[in-house]
Amino acid sequence: MDWYCISDPTLWVNLETYVIRKETMFSPQSFIAILSHFSAQSEGSRDFYDFIEFQYNSTVFDKVSTHELITLLYSYY
Repeated sequence: MDWYCISDPTLWVNLETYVIRKETMFSPQSFIAILSHFSAQSEGSRDFYDFIEFQYNSTVFDKVSTHELITLLYSYY
């Protein structure tokens, strides 16, 4: 989001809340891409990362590729 020079301080919070509330709309690959962007910007609350961890412990990421799994784990930590 910094790429677009958006200065709204609540942007990340609103985006995070939307992703958590609409979890059934996103594919596992979308979750990985969103997490990757959050991580690259040093954004995301503990709740968001807990949400991703819960998704990881469930069956959401069972069928992702090795590259996607590495991206997920790298972004999480």
